[in-house]
Amino acid sequence: MKLGVGIDIGTAFMVSARETDKGKINIQKLRDAFICMEETDDTVSILESLGVSYLSHAGSLYVIGDSAFDIGIALPGQQIRRPMKSGVISPKDPDAGLIFNTLISALLKTPSEEGETCVYTVPAKPIGVEEDTDSAFSTQYHSSKIETIIRGLGFTPSPVNEAACIAYDQLRKDLLTGISVSFGAGMVNVCHMVKGVISNTFSILGSGDYVDNQVANSQYKITASRVANIKEKGYKDSNGEHKTIHVLRDVDNENQIVQGICLLYRSVVKNIVDNLVAQFDSTSFSEPVPIVLAGGTTLIEGFKDLFIKELSAAKHLPFEYSEVRHAEDPLFSVARGAMYRAQLLEAKRTKQ
Repeated sequence: MKLGVGIDIGTAFMVSARETDKGKINIQKLRDAFICMEETDDTVSILESLGVSYLSHAGSLYVIGDSAFDIGIALPGQQIRRPMKSGVISPKDPDAGLIFNTLISALLKTPSEEGETCVYTVPAKPIGVEEDTDSAFSTQYHSSKIETIIRGLGFTPSPVNEAACIAYDQLRKDLLTGISVSFGAGMVNVCHMVKGVISNTFSILGSGDYVDNQVANSQYKITASRVANIKEKGYKDSNGEHKTIHVLRDVDNENQIVQGICLLYRSVVKNIVDNLVAQFDSTSFSEPVPIVLAGGTTLIEGFKDLFIKELSAAKHLPFEYSEVRHAEDPLFSVARGAMYRAQLLEAKRTKQ
């Protein structure tokens, strides 16, 4: 077993990865969501009868993870909240720190030995966003909060760019050279790496959550959580048959919600392609590079084809690409890459 743990701190999911005694990779995932309910005897009895785990704090009950999402879908009156928004924790949410700590602690538990390296993900600075530690968006506050939690669990924390982790996981056969794109829920992160050296990183706000919120804010009178559920689990057509969404084929679907989802996906992908053109305009590429896509937002059917279509339509693309690759297990690639990075840092520590 190699020491070193990776954790992907995502807006919609948190995922950890570590190697087992048998050399396999153990992946743990928690939905980054919670519901806050008043603590009463009846509420406690109901949750316990359903086998739902909860956290009691200051007279409130917090249902965390997939259970929170399921309850929120079943009971429209319940508001599903997240400790993170647009890729970072908000210092203005009074409940965010408690939930954030609980989720990270549940995933990491204890180190295999005191001081074991834990690599955690951080986003790149978003284009066009001013950061302020006193505002609702601060990568500095976000990273510091994670570092404090991880160090408190007995690990040695080390931050790494989110999209770079995809390169560590998926571009090893390409000598860690290429462009990796992480489509999370809150933002899209991009990294250009050359032989293991990060050349450029950036991020943009607007990804999976943007799709959910835009469709929910339209005339369809549906919550963002319901839109997310349709994206993940599909819908029933006019004949009552269950269908999954294909982001290209369903752009003219008779179901207006499905059609809206597809149109918004196109907007998200076109936006990132436009930014690839703008951000890499002055970058020198000596040869065609692979592009690898990962993240929960890419799980919808037809996503890679949509990306290729928009990439092909781009004018004056400043680089040539050898292929567009969809990561194996797109939801887990970032955490796996963080683990590989942690193992390298552990190896260096051991030599010292």
